[in-house]
Amino acid sequence: MSNETIDQLQKRFARLDKQQTVVQTQLDEAQKRLAELQDQAKAEFGTDDVDALQEKLEAMKQENEQKRSAYQKGLDEVEAKLKEVESQFAETEVED
Repeated sequence: MSNETIDQLQKRFARLDKQQTVVQTQLDEAQKRLAELQDQAKAEFGTDDVDALQEKLEAMKQENEQKRSAYQKGLDEVEAKLKEVESQFAETEVED
């Protein structure tokens, strides 16, 4: 950098000071939001620990997959029974 005048240095300082204020405000807001989310996690899931929350999420995913699988199996069974009934009905109509 070239030698700056006092006026240039003061402007540079003012710009950096303003930038620091903006960044500090953003940091304060982020910390406030983090605290809110931690409180929400504690209320909903009993913890705000990221690892524990990740484990809970995985458990919820597994439970959801089990429920989805059971639902699909149930629908497959209903569909198979329906086909069986339709087949039996078709056989009785042919006999008539």
